[in-house]
Order: sequence, then C-alpha cells, then structure tokens
Amino acid sequence: PSIVVGLGERSKIIVFNSTAERITGYRADEVLGRNWIDVFVPEEMRETLYRLWDSIVANRYIDHHYINSIKTKQGDERMISWSNTVLAEDGVFEMVISIGEDITEKVKDEERAKKQMAELQTMYEAMLGREDRVRELKDEVNRLLKELGRPEKYGS
Repeated sequence: PSIVVGLGERSKIIVFNSTAERITGYRADEVLGRNWIDVFVPEEMRETLYRLWDSIVANRYIDHHYINSIKTKQGDERMISWSNTVLAEDGVFEMVISIGEDITEKVKDEERAKKQMAELQTMYEAMLGREDRVRELKDEVNRLLKELGRPEKYGS
C-alpha cells in the first residue's frame, strides 16, 4: 500500500488516501486544505522544500523522485520515498500527485547493517594484527632458541 497525496498551489493538500492516514496518524478531514510542507515537513527542512516545490511548479517537472522525512501526528519521523507527477492542463499547473513508500524500517536496517559491517571490519583487522603479532613472537622465540643452540620450537 502506497501513500497517495495530491498537492495544489503552495502544497495545499487536495488528495490524502487511507494509507497516508495510517502512516501519518492524521485523518484526511484534518489535513485537506492545509499546506503539506507546513504540516508534515520538519521545520528545519521547510525552506528547502518550499524552494523545491516552487521549482517543481514553475518548471513542470514530470516523473521525478526523491526521499525525505515527514513528521507524523505523534511527532515521529518517517522516511518516505516519493515518486511525483505534475498534472497541468493547457500548461496551467493543477497539482502534483505523489506516491510514497514508507522506507523507515529499510533505512534503519541498512544503518544497522553498516554498523555491523564496520564492527566486523574492526574485529577482522584486530585479528589480523593479533595473528601478525603471534607470528612475530614465534619468530622471536625461535631466534632466541637458535642463539642458545637449541632446536626451533615453531615451524615457519
């Protein structure tokens, strides 16, 4: 199930489907007519998104894709992958139809996997260093035994 939203001038919410309701925690009647950016975009990103929005409307970008976080009614952030299409009639902007997929868990899984890989790399490097040190110690023991005229204890 995908989020489906339709946004008019200045990101005014015109369409808001049941998946959007479920993921955001807002009912359609709470958000229809309000600006998407003001309601769902974290404050620190609003200016950037308004610039992007104005560019989309002015240039009639068709079929573009981006990922950004939205904030839910409960204050949580969700990462959404968006595919967007600008609808225009006779060259006049009508709305942007946005289809979104909640990728929050996927992003968290990728971050966990990256962290685990970094930890494994650290352990691997430590193990290699340990093996090198053991080899050096064995060589040192063999050298000392040879100086004492005794047979080597460790083979090469």
